[in-house]
Amino acid sequence: MGIDGLSNNKYSADAIFNKLDEYDGKDGKITGSVWNKFAKMCGAGQINNSDVLVQDKAMPLIKSCLSKATICVMKKINWLLDFTDASMKKQKEAIASCIENEAKSHYVDKKTIDMKYWSDLVYKVSKKYNIPPEIVVAILSKESNGTFNISETNCENGSGPMQMTTSGAASFHPTEKGNWYDLYNKLDPKLTADTVGTKENPRYTSARECKDECAKDAEYGTMAGILKFKGCYVDAVGMVVYGSKQVTWANTQKALNGLQNGTIKLTNAQKEECMRLAFEIYNGADHKKSYAESCMQSLKGMNFDFNKEIIPQT
Repeated sequence: MGIDGLSNNKYSADAIFNKLDEYDGKDGKITGSVWNKFAKMCGAGQINNSDVLVQDKAMPLIKSCLSKATICVMKKINWLLDFTDASMKKQKEAIASCIENEAKSHYVDKKTIDMKYWSDLVYKVSKKYNIPPEIVVAILSKESNGTFNISETNCENGSGPMQMTTSGAASFHPTEKGNWYDLYNKLDPKLTADTVGTKENPRYTSARECKDECAKDAEYGTMAGILKFKGCYVDAVGMVVYGSKQVTWANTQKALNGLQNGTIKLTNAQKEECMRLAFEIYNGADHKKSYAESCMQSLKGMNFDFNKEIIPQT
């Protein structure tokens, strides 16, 4: 018996694709690991875990499975969709727990924080742009003194939940003189395009406009902060690997190439040192060392695995 006659919207191809994408996808793409869970149950084609299925390729496979689905298979699909819901809920609860711990460490009443909003936002952007959510929580907490209140972070120099500065935005904005847009675009083309657009069609006319938008839109401000932090992490790798005491274009470019092609293999100790340096570079102020130490303590309090790959191979 096929799916004909079943009216539950959760069984539509669009609904299944969107659910798998939301669980472990990348903005319109399903990763191999989650696709293969579906494929094993439904007889769809397997793909390598490092590959992805974009929507126009995945939809015919899903529709084919649904057209041939037996009641047994439909029950399995139903289980998988319920599993993804449960997994997302578990991950969001873990993020909420990290936020609660950060609030507690700053003597902030967790009841004053919109826990659902921030856990949903951190889950969404960390999944979409492939960054550990603990890093996002640590910076959000540090910049808001544990309040996770965007109005508490805005000041003369920085704006938004991750305190984007004009000079920080200028580093990746394509219209600014001396920008490193090409490096950021190579580092994360999707995040770069979503944050500042392209050279031919920039999203904003200046870095100042980008900074101001961070104050108006918490999700956008978090995206911009993630982009900046990723760049800072590559800067830090360049310093650690090549023994430099300051950030240079040449070392950062070599570091990015090495991370993406797999020729740079960091030890666990180096990864932790790169993380600390990345927080220092991200802050860039006179108190950058204490800022970095605070962020590192936050990560340790969240039992963060410093062995995680921050910049994956491409």
